[in-house]
Amino acid sequence: MIAKNSYSYVSVLSDPSSPTGTTTVLARYGTNANLRPETARSWTLVTDYEFKPGLSVSLTYFNINYSNRIDNVQFGLDVLSLPSYGWLVNRNITAAELNAACTNSVFVGPGTCQATSATAIIDNRLRNIALLRTDGIDLIGRYSFENRAGKFDLGLNGTYLLAYSQANTPGSPLVDIVSTQSNPINIKARGAASWTRRSVGVSTFVNFQNRYRDTLSVPNRGISPWTTVDLQLSYETTGDTLGWLGHTQFALSAQNLFDVDPPFLNNNAAGVGYDQENADLYGRMVSLEVRKRW
Repeated sequence: MIAKNSYSYVSVLSDPSSPTGTTTVLARYGTNANLRPETARSWTLVTDYEFKPGLSVSLTYFNINYSNRIDNVQFGLDVLSLPSYGWLVNRNITAAELNAACTNSVFVGPGTCQATSATAIIDNRLRNIALLRTDGIDLIGRYSFENRAGKFDLGLNGTYLLAYSQANTPGSPLVDIVSTQSNPINIKARGAASWTRRSVGVSTFVNFQNRYRDTLSVPNRGISPWTTVDLQLSYETTGDTLGWLGHTQFALSAQNLFDVDPPFLNNNAAGVGYDQENADLYGRMVSLEVRKRW
């Protein structure tokens, strides 16, 4: 039975150990029926302090170790030349092993899988191979007060990553990849301020992410920080007015109010000029929400 989303194809790769200088390989990728659950060990240290009614701060230190993370390996056409990828390659395949690989995958390419001239198999299906360790600090601050002008709520929610280290292959060392392209950024924060008076409310939010590094470009480039602003205007009717429209809330919201473009990243692999993991191209988005209570 063919495993869902499991594929194979044939490729001729450069191989210094081959008398001809090349080897025909059957490459496998996609899902793997032998995957095990990912596991994690984590601990946190939390401190909450209330300075006075309405003013509080919460600090949380977190430390997380993930093991058996499901991933595959990114490699190039020189994979057979690099000893660090030797664990992926079976150079002495039997007819039974080739038949098993073909039977359990969808063959992509001309002809049939069993009729290929492959003499090696590169098994790059998803596996439990990655290790990840991260720690950092979460901050939540709140301040609420009320006076004749109305009720005011201020808030700050931010994360500071101290480390984000990953090993993508068995036996490879942990490498800190925090604040690099397509990976978590060390500082992200969201500030909020809102005012409500009777049925009217105004809320604004400021989103910030710190600068980081493009380590794929030569020389490495700095990626600018990105700050956006969200805004919401709301109005709620009372229960004794407007008939069936009583207790109805109208909210007009705008995300990325000033339509700020994400910082440029020379993302050649994806063919786009921004970081898909840390930004988006939606720009300003406006929405109207109506809620009715009975």
